[in-house]
Amino acid sequence: MELVEIALWIIGILAFFVVTTFLLKKFAKAQTFYIGSMVKTTRFLPLLDKISKHEKILNAFADIGLVLGFGAIAIDFLVGKKLRLIPRILLFIASTAILFVLFNLSFSVLLSNPFIEQYNFFMSLGFGVMGFAGFMVVMLAAYSEFVITSALAGQKSCPGVAPLLPGVSLPNFPVTVPLHGWISLLIILLVHEGMHGALARKARIKIKSAGLLLLGILPIGAFVEPDEEQLKHTNERDQLRVFSAGPTANLFCAVITGLFVFFVFPSIITFSFLEYNNNIGSVAISSVDQNINLCGRITPSPAFGKLEAGMIVKEINGIKVESANGWSAKIKEIGKNPYQLTVQKDENSAAETIAITPDEMGYQGYSVEDKLKTGAKFSQAYVYFIFAISFIYSFLFWFFLLNFLVAIANFLPLEPFDGGKIAKALIVPYLGFWKASKEEKEKTLSKIFFWFVLALLILNAVPFFI
Repeated sequence: MELVEIALWIIGILAFFVVTTFLLKKFAKAQTFYIGSMVKTTRFLPLLDKISKHEKILNAFADIGLVLGFGAIAIDFLVGKKLRLIPRILLFIASTAILFVLFNLSFSVLLSNPFIEQYNFFMSLGFGVMGFAGFMVVMLAAYSEFVITSALAGQKSCPGVAPLLPGVSLPNFPVTVPLHGWISLLIILLVHEGMHGALARKARIKIKSAGLLLLGILPIGAFVEPDEEQLKHTNERDQLRVFSAGPTANLFCAVITGLFVFFVFPSIITFSFLEYNNNIGSVAISSVDQNINLCGRITPSPAFGKLEAGMIVKEINGIKVESANGWSAKIKEIGKNPYQLTVQKDENSAAETIAITPDEMGYQGYSVEDKLKTGAKFSQAYVYFIFAISFIYSFLFWFFLLNFLVAIANFLPLEPFDGGKIAKALIVPYLGFWKASKEEKEKTLSKIFFWFVLALLILNAVPFFI
């Protein structure tokens, strides 16, 4: 029966894509390919011309992105190649060290994967030498090693990479992007390609058209269509700025949204939920897991046999717990460290303190919920307001996260990603010892990066199939 249901789902989805693609071809005059479409327009090109007039801001913007994407190698290209050998080497070493430290201070969350934490130094060094491109390559290599050793030991593991398909739950992958992620992706792609276009126009490169790539009616890409011949004959620095502009725009969007989500929105939520919080009577354990199943790897629950559903949570490490959100915030502070949880079986029972030690991923093995006071009621307007605030927070959080993921993925030194084009231009000058033409060096280097990074991506995706 399951196979029949899966087949029906696939047929239904394909039929939806075919019908919507046909409608786009008939009424929107789109260029179609069976279940995909390319919708072109020149309507927004004047906007790119307006943005392109801010040349100094755009140049600084793209250069910062180039450094974030390719680290000390980008700094060497922008500044170092003008220096003599010894100052140039010292600048490269100093740049690597500074970026190494900044990465550890600003992006420590990217080093929190317990399965590959032994490679944290090398991932930070990868960022120092080659920015997010270097970090991603080292991280993919480290996780490939984890996948291989896990498979040899007969253990399952989570995939290290996954396609971004909002609303679709992928097998063996613990995270699902909400359905509203399609809106985020559409905005992200428009911003990404729009900044490519703005930097191209700044460099006086003609833009033939811009548009969207659709699967059925779902946006899966966006594009600007520059004059390739003009782009080839533009000076190398302007070419690199055009390539780096897209992922850099996504990084800036992620930073701005992240500041709002993590520093401004918590105050808004606290104020918005004030009436709700005042009506919380207690915090109770809603469920206790017997085991924790993460991508097929089953581990014992830290809470099983110690806690029971219905218990009232009073304190964590002696600090009173007043809401489920308060519990969650305290758990995040504790991380993977052991803690003391004070609970009661019911309101009339004596309190008891239980030691809980989270597992290696920081999972507790139980969840909690708010229990409202008897007779607590909220107006319909307040319920709608809370729903709206919660949705906005969810939308902004995923907009932040998807922007960041799209940015660092596009810095991968793999064509056709932007990083693949950037890597050739930045690394070929180091190959002066190789007696070959520039075109031959670029072609060979591109092939090496392509097959190496593709192999790492395939290894990271292997857990989807085992």
